[in-house]
Amino acid sequence: MIATPRIALTSGEPAGIGPELCLALALEELPCELVCLADESLLAER
Repeated sequence: MIATPRIALTSGEPAGIGPELCLALALEELPCELVCLADESLLAER
């Protein structure tokens, strides 16, 4: 049995593109478990 890889992604600079990338990737069906390291309120604003 092969374990599903876990990928951590940081949102980076709040004014940059990182928060949007985190949200866009979260909606995709990926062959990994995506963990987004970001401020929850920052992502909720987007």
